[in-house]
Amino acid sequence: MNSQSFIYYFYLAFENSICKDYITEKLWKHGYGHDIIPIVLKRSIVEPYVPPNSFIAIDDFTTIHDLANYLKYLMHNLLAYRKYFEWRRNYKVLYLDGNIHDQLERPWGFCQLCRLLWMNPRPKYMIENLTDFWNNSCESSGTLVNEILQEEKN
Repeated sequence: MNSQSFIYYFYLAFENSICKDYITEKLWKHGYGHDIIPIVLKRSIVEPYVPPNSFIAIDDFTTIHDLANYLKYLMHNLLAYRKYFEWRRNYKVLYLDGNIHDQLERPWGFCQLCRLLWMNPRPKYMIENLTDFWNNSCESSGTLVNEILQEEKN
């Protein structure tokens, strides 16, 4: 772990919107770009796209107090803390700056779009109603925060 990152144990990689097809860039850039455990709002949104055991999800905890106790535990138990970095043995973080971007064969972005366009037959994905898809893919603003606050009151 580099010494500069170790000033902080955790990074709050919170999304501006909680949508099923959106993960904040903060997770990639600040969370996985450093030796810090990223904390996200919802496991179900992030888990399918990231290495296993590489983040902490707030919605895994019943109360914020439980989360705080767990974070304190990790800060005082280096062995448990380091388990969140074991994924780095099997996965590699790629930094996509201007220098490296053109040198890598990328399975995302325009390279992936180009490959899909040239596939024959092309994979099909149909959205019957774009308005419903768009409006129903995100939680109402403040829903998760209100749930957490309600749990804290109980």
